[in-house]
Amino acid sequence: MRGVFLMGDIRHSKTVQKFRICIFDAGTVTFTVTLTNQFGTVATETITMGTGSGNNISKILALKISGIRINWSISGAARQFLQVVEFAPMFKTAGEQRGGVIDN
Repeated sequence: MRGVFLMGDIRHSKTVQKFRICIFDAGTVTFTVTLTNQFGTVATETITMGTGSGNNISKILALKISGIRINWSISGAARQFLQVVEFAPMFKTAGEQRGGVIDN
């Protein structure tokens, strides 16, 4: 699965320090979270979660990336049951961008 985080006001670059992922625990599952910003910078982490409890479980991922448009993808091996309940960024706002191009 994949998507895009548009980080609000485009005058401000955001630094995503961490992500929170919450999944339904149907058993052990291993998956990879990959983030890419508008400059092509990539941050990735492989996670193993789950025991088969039937509850929602969550984990904080220490992925750090800056940008305004952050593409994300979550991938894993075929035939694994992965039900994502929530995937959310935790970010801080950088200085204001006034005109011109976005800071590199």
